[in-house]
Amino acid sequence: MDTRKGPRLVRNFVVLFGGNVVGQLAYFGGLVYVARALGPATFGIWNFAQVFVLYLLRVGDVGLEVTSIRAVAREPETTRQQLTTVIVIRTVLALILFAGTALAGWVGLMPSDVVPLTLLFAIILVPTGATLEWVYEAHQEVHWVSLARILKGVLFLGLTPVLTTLGPPAMAATISFVVSVTVPVLILTPIAIRRFGWGSVRVALQRARGLLTLSWPVGVVSMLTQYCWFLGTMVAGYLCTRDDLGWYTAGHRPIIFVWAYVVVSSHRVLLPALSRLVHASQDEYRAFVERVFRIILVAVVPLGFIGYAVAPWMLPFVFGPDYAGSVGVFRVLVFALVIAIVRSIFEVGLLAEDRQMKYLRGLLLLSVVYTVATPLAVMAWGIIGAGWAATVAELIFLVFLLTSGDSDRAGTMVRQLIRITIAILPGVTMPMVLPSFGIVETLIVGILAYCGVAFGLRAIRQDDITLLRRITRRHSLE
Repeated sequence: MDTRKGPRLVRNFVVLFGGNVVGQLAYFGGLVYVARALGPATFGIWNFAQVFVLYLLRVGDVGLEVTSIRAVAREPETTRQQLTTVIVIRTVLALILFAGTALAGWVGLMPSDVVPLTLLFAIILVPTGATLEWVYEAHQEVHWVSLARILKGVLFLGLTPVLTTLGPPAMAATISFVVSVTVPVLILTPIAIRRFGWGSVRVALQRARGLLTLSWPVGVVSMLTQYCWFLGTMVAGYLCTRDDLGWYTAGHRPIIFVWAYVVVSSHRVLLPALSRLVHASQDEYRAFVERVFRIILVAVVPLGFIGYAVAPWMLPFVFGPDYAGSVGVFRVLVFALVIAIVRSIFEVGLLAEDRQMKYLRGLLLLSVVYTVATPLAVMAWGIIGAGWAATVAELIFLVFLLTSGDSDRAGTMVRQLIRITIAILPGVTMPMVLPSFGIVETLIVGILAYCGVAFGLRAIRQDDITLLRRITRRHSLE
């Protein structure tokens, strides 16, 4: 038993998570500056172009990074040829995708006012094809990855105010983003190649088909996830006014920030522990899942109501008074976020149980619901309709995940959900009971009432936390 493995995993997670948070906070600061400098209409166009290219990045990866991390972690001696193969495949895909983007703009498949920014954003397809952060993750040297992500965010935050004073703000902000993505690649990739070496391009071409065969299921999952969460932006870009698109963006971006670094990070933390538990002890596995579900539910449900309550002053404060129109859609999307965080434990559970095809079917169901509901809801209710479509789709996916396990577990989860619903009622009714209180006083009293009722109903117990610590500590050392 390697007693150093657990602390090393914890240290790597803290380093990577810390780098992600610092880098994304810096990026978000730059994004807020862009929103204020451009105004809702132009900011909406800018974000639409960026989201389109972010889709292309997922297509250009095709699950290669995750698949290669697993391969290199198992056989470190294959690093040199693996990184060569990945760079060759991704570079070819990047050139094809860039040409396809230019063609789509030329034939009118994109709104005309979005095309110039989209082509400028699409430049990042080439450098990201050579990104080798995954190599350092495979070798558990995540400090390099953390530094690269911090540098990316800091560059965007620092360059954006300077460049927007020198030229057209939207173009300048796009150039700032492209530079912030490219510079870390130009630094990190040569270091990785110098250390791990460069393999044969001929061998890389021979291996490409086999690697793509292994990676495409992972790539499909990644693309479907991104498709769902950014579909509202794309639909709003085609069906709504530019001001509405900007307001949707301002309400949606904080949700995406939390989702990416709460849900995604929880996957990284929970998947190793659950993968070990499911094979070591089915009883402990079920106990672990149930307790994590209870803790997540108790924590995130009140956060949803807090987000709903503070939205009217938070969004104008962050993005500026021109973005008051984003409050409504944020208030709806925050509950889609709550559901997404709650369901995360079941997603990881399916992956830990090696039920990837079940998970893929669930994501396909989620994508179909998003695809049908989003345009219909936007046509009926505008940008708030996109928020409702996301909330309904996430709720359907949660029900699918709950019913994918045994019936006893589903019953336990439903009873916990009922307890939390009862516990949250005092907090929700506080503004009506105490109308003279300010928002801060109301939130404090509401949270205290919620915690008291939740513990009184045994929605969460002290032994839940104790058991989680014991199970995690023991299996992190195995």
